[in-house]
Amino acid sequence: MVPATRGGIIALLFVLVITGSAVLPTRASDCASEAPTGLIVLVKGLWLDRSMNPAVLSLSGEVLYGRGWWKPGELNQEIANQLGVVGYPATIQTARRGGIRPLVVAAVGVSGPPLSSVKTDVVVGEEDAARIRAANAKGKFLERLAVDFVVEK
Repeated sequence: MVPATRGGIIALLFVLVITGSAVLPTRASDCASEAPTGLIVLVKGLWLDRSMNPAVLSLSGEVLYGRGWWKPGELNQEIANQLGVVGYPATIQTARRGGIRPLVVAAVGVSGPPLSSVKTDVVVGEEDAARIRAANAKGKFLERLAVDFVVEK
């Protein structure tokens, strides 16, 4: 049993808000897992418009996360509407959604929804796309909206 400290309560509330569930690791081995806890996409020197529903795309156009990635009923719309599906922290150091072991990748470009002039989506290289798929298979962080876009001009 974890003592009810202020930090523990805040962490539980964060889990509830992000995931809609209070399911936390129950064994020390669960906490020690090497699985990534989230995703940080570093966007350097590119203009990226903020959006409530951006996407992470591969160079080949595959949707790795975001718009069109979820199957019907998988995304908690209320939470997504309140928080957005990604965070936009100013720096990697202030990124919170990625957790304690985020996978960090660099965007190679930006894109936007069809027939739109805004650029809300990040594009990653094929090697990073494979790393995201493999890491999410272990950590299931995309399902928890544990994604940050860090935009550095």
